[in-house]
Amino acid sequence: MYDLYIEHCTEKNLDPVKHSYYRHIFNTEFNLRFHRPNSDTCSKCDGFNNIIKNSDNAEKVNTAKVSQTVHHRKAEKARESKQNDSNVNKESTDTFVICFDLQQALPTPHITTSKVFYLRQLWTYNFCIHNLVTGKSDMYVWDETIASRGSQEIGSCLIHYITNAVPQNVTKIIAYSDSCGGQNKNKNIAKLFMYLVKATRIQEIHHKFLEPGHTFMEYDQDFGIIEKVKRKNPQVFVPEHWRQLIKSSCKKFTVHEMSKENFFSFSNLNNIISDPKKDTEKRAIKWREIQYFFFTKESERFCFFYKTSLDPEFPFNKCLCPGKAAGRPKLTLKDTFDQLNREFKNKRAEVEKFADSFGIRSSKIS
Repeated sequence: MYDLYIEHCTEKNLDPVKHSYYRHIFNTEFNLRFHRPNSDTCSKCDGFNNIIKNSDNAEKVNTAKVSQTVHHRKAEKARESKQNDSNVNKESTDTFVICFDLQQALPTPHITTSKVFYLRQLWTYNFCIHNLVTGKSDMYVWDETIASRGSQEIGSCLIHYITNAVPQNVTKIIAYSDSCGGQNKNKNIAKLFMYLVKATRIQEIHHKFLEPGHTFMEYDQDFGIIEKVKRKNPQVFVPEHWRQLIKSSCKKFTVHEMSKENFFSFSNLNNIISDPKKDTEKRAIKWREIQYFFFTKESERFCFFYKTSLDPEFPFNKCLCPGKAAGRPKLTLKDTFDQLNREFKNKRAEVEKFADSFGIRSSKIS
């Protein structure tokens, strides 16, 4: 603005004031301020604020204020719950507290050359599981020629983590995530946790969800670190480069290269665990409103407990999931790999050819 002011004075043949005096006048004589634009704001809060500021209907304004207060209280309760669970984990050796999420898909190739805009890019996925006590994170990385990024893939990563990273003395797992229905809050993940408490040493699994719009968690900081390194290293030709970049981003990151053999199909779970529609009180299960799932080995059948608040005083509802077949379910390997490979064959060939033109060995795309 000061530069524009100088140009204006030059055009008008005027003597400009010094920069310091210009700033003083701007700050004291005008009701204007500079600030960074808001980003990643809560859609609910934005909606409430819009009604409160702009609506002429007093009843709508009061309703919005009450709803906003309830929304903020639920968000605060969720933060308190996560903090309390983290503190308990520091004192207990049989409890493990984690949070997990999938990073925004990473494009391959990722370079500054203009030709990249004419390519069909190959997407690489990075699923992070963050230990809330040690601050260490396990990163599970694969590309779309290996598997997709749905609930079965997320569940497969959780199986690998619980099997290999969780100490043998741990019998209770507390997990936090956002409420993404396609990946975290869904029937496949619920069935997986029911299976794990029945088939493994784990006695209890608590899956909690923060209030939508207020879900900033430790894995977001991990993703921020990766994005910062990504901006400084704009030369990614093959998925292997993403794994190297993530590994070099932080010493607390452990990177796991996921292969086809690491992914499982949950189809057998559907045969032994039914899709629940109502709880034992005949109330319809509203999945979007659930904030807390509880799974325990002590229950005699496949079942879970849930509630729509993280308030300790709020009661649980019980849901039975009788299966179609008897016996313990067995997780089988995913049977859609050939279909996936055919679907992305042409895209992969383009990326390989492009990498070869830069002297990068295309055999690293796997």
